[in-house]
Amino acid sequence: MSIAYHDMINRLIQERRRLSLSQKEMGRFMRMSQSNYSKVELGKRRISYYELKYLSDSDVDLFYLFTGRRNGWDYREYLEGRSYSELLCIWNILASLSDLDRLRGGRDGGRNRLSWAATAWTADRSPKGNRNLFSHIRSRMGYSQKKTAELLGIDVKKLRDLEKGRNMPDSELLCRMQEIFGISPAVMIQDPKGLKGEICALLEDMEPDRSRMAIAALGMIPGDA
Repeated sequence: MSIAYHDMINRLIQERRRLSLSQKEMGRFMRMSQSNYSKVELGKRRISYYELKYLSDSDVDLFYLFTGRRNGWDYREYLEGRSYSELLCIWNILASLSDLDRLRGGRDGGRNRLSWAATAWTADRSPKGNRNLFSHIRSRMGYSQKKTAELLGIDVKKLRDLEKGRNMPDSELLCRMQEIFGISPAVMIQDPKGLKGEICALLEDMEPDRSRMAIAALGMIPGDA
């Protein structure tokens, strides 16, 4: 178990306690038994892709779960009622602006290449577009299956299954995708609530002038949705 995933499990426990939920109640959200959920908290069982999607419908903050961050949600009112597709478009614009700012400043260039690859994948709406993120990243970065599998800490067979859609990433692999490639789990599991957190975090991390420009361009005026 990686340090990042260990930290995520600790935050899962914190979230359960914050919401005053029992292990049985948390397990019910994910449609698993209490004994299986107990194994999750002990690090003996991973949360499946679909169990995470079920959990995203609860009051558990998946954005905090994966990032360790809670933001001010200053633009919650504007974002309420937006479809997942709308949120994804907004996220794409802000993520691209954020990457551009870092590139101009000569900061974090390697991560920007990877973040750009992920952003390009979500923005690709063409009928012939590659809708599998794993193969998309390999293609964009020029990686072999072996290198990609090594980076993700999985075997090549599992990667092939992921690329063909025969398998879906579990909680640890999603955590690894974020850690290595900078890819939001909210995007991967199509979690609107988590994506709102990502959008607010991007705005909060921008320089004030840049943030105001982005807000004006998107019409994101709090209280005027």
